[in-house]
Amino acid sequence: EVTHDPIVAHCLPEGHRCLVSEIQTETDSPTLLIPHRYCGPPASGNGGYTSGALAQLLGGELSTPYTITLRQPPPLETAMPVRPEEGDLVASHLGKTVIQGHVGEPLGPPPGFLAFKDAEAAQARYAGHAFHPFATCFTCGTERPDGLQIFAGPVDSEPTGERRVAATWIPHESVSTDGLTASLETTWAALDCPGAWALAMEERLVVLGRITGRIDALPQIGMPLVVVGRTGRTEGRKSYASTALYTATGELLGQADQVWIAVNPRDFGA
Repeated sequence: EVTHDPIVAHCLPEGHRCLVSEIQTETDSPTLLIPHRYCGPPASGNGGYTSGALAQLLGGELSTPYTITLRQPPPLETAMPVRPEEGDLVASHLGKTVIQGHVGEPLGPPPGFLAFKDAEAAQARYAGHAFHPFATCFTCGTERPDGLQIFAGPVDSEPTGERRVAATWIPHESVSTDGLTASLETTWAALDCPGAWALAMEERLVVLGRITGRIDALPQIGMPLVVVGRTGRTEGRKSYASTALYTATGELLGQADQVWIAVNPRDFGA
């Protein structure tokens, strides 16, 4: 079962001090550290970004799916030891598994492509403009000028009746390590929050529990992109969603299938 501990502190963004998660080595043991810039809820790492950081450690191969499970909120500015365990790569803190992952199974069909102009119109209806439980979130926070500012708003439902949201994204050079493309971690972060907003997070607070993501190509800096989210089924506290990242001409760059966990807003300082 995917569980999360309460969070009550506040994340203060620190500009562009760090571009990617820091992978360190102490006494030949690798550690994973998520800088403050990449928070999701106020005092923990953005789920998509943190998952992308672990996927990077798993190999970070393009067109390879990775399944990442978040067991605890990833602490910020904290070196987490990383080790293999029963087929997974595991990062832990204070003796507890925080996040674990492995090469995943193939994903299902992604949410359908939406034209850039239609995604622009959708983001004007972003529910987070009126109320946002995590306004400092790196991916979708309205108080993050140094964030991705992916504001996924509702569009017409798909023929199946599933709810869709969409937004535009133009990667800034501050999320690049080579000056040409967005980092792998940032691309995973882009695929994160649109799933939550497809599930109407303004009505039911959810946090990421598990994500299977596949990046086929890293987006170029300055390239106009479209991010789409789509709802799936709900089972008790668990809700399912999927997301996709497209170029403005409809080329699929990456996709994710997600499990979101409903939480008590008081436990997350929301």
